Amino acid sequence: MISRGYEKLFYVSSGKFDPSKSFDVEMAGITSPNENYRIERNRTRFSLNNVSVFEYVISGKGYIECEGEVYTVKAGDFYYLDRGHSHRYWADPDDPYTKIWINARGRLPAAVLAAYYFTDPVIVEHIDVYDLFKQMGDALNDIEEGDHDDVFGQVAVLLTDIIVRVGTVRARRRVSSTLAYQIKSMIDETPNFDITLAEVEKKFFLSKSYIIHLFSDEFNITPKQYILQKKIDTAKVLLRDARCELCEIADILHFSSVQHFSATFKRYTGMTPDTYRRSCG
Repeated sequence: MISRGYEKLFYVSSGKFDPSKSFDVEMAGITSPNENYRIERNRTRFSLNNVSVFEYVISGKGYIECEGEVYTVKAGDFYYLDRGHSHRYWADPDDPYTKIWINARGRLPAAVLAAYYFTDPVIVEHIDVYDLFKQMGDALNDIEEGDHDDVFGQVAVLLTDIIVRVGTVRARRRVSSTLAYQIKSMIDETPNFDITLAEVEKKFFLSKSYIIHLFSDEFNITPKQYILQKKIDTAKVLLRDARCELCEIADILHFSSVQHFSATFKRYTGMTPDTYRRSCG
């Protein structure tokens, strides 16, 4: 018997799912597990019952395992478990999470999930949707006989809002990532990397600050640093050819002078071009 620690259920469905309903809640609650908490969800059961899992970590930390990959979730994270996959998840033994959650099903959530490309087996997004989860929990906790349709309607709207918010953040990231890779390709395909941010701005109709933000967010390096690093990598290849003079290399790579080239090379490699050439001897 696995102890789950503290768990409060806001709602538990009393019967089988009616496929004619556009929205239904299987279960919802809040869980503060102990270090022994471990859940295994079999895809057969959840796929047959059309159940998708939505959870928000209020505090602490936990882990999700699916298809050989382990995801870490922490305070402030929303996560979604797709009904077509099996999942194992557990609380961090030193800092077990507290989470609020809802298991929902029906044509409405399925349609919204599809519209916002919730196709991954696990989706984790750091986004503040706690208030929306709390509103769903409060509504379900106070449900009374005869109020199901009204309460489920409120919960459906709140859950749709969560999916839309998370999906919008993911869509923006995909666009940003695509642009970042396009900028990288432009740099890589420019002969000898003779390119400026002004040229990137002109091609993509983006501001300099936004270009730097996109590129740095994706590659953890600014475009200028990336350009210089590519030039240094090319310089290393040219320095291995004893026939290439330093002035020729500086000219090929569009440094303003040999001194500028030598200073930049030393800053990136810790040695002068001559010292590097001798080390390749």
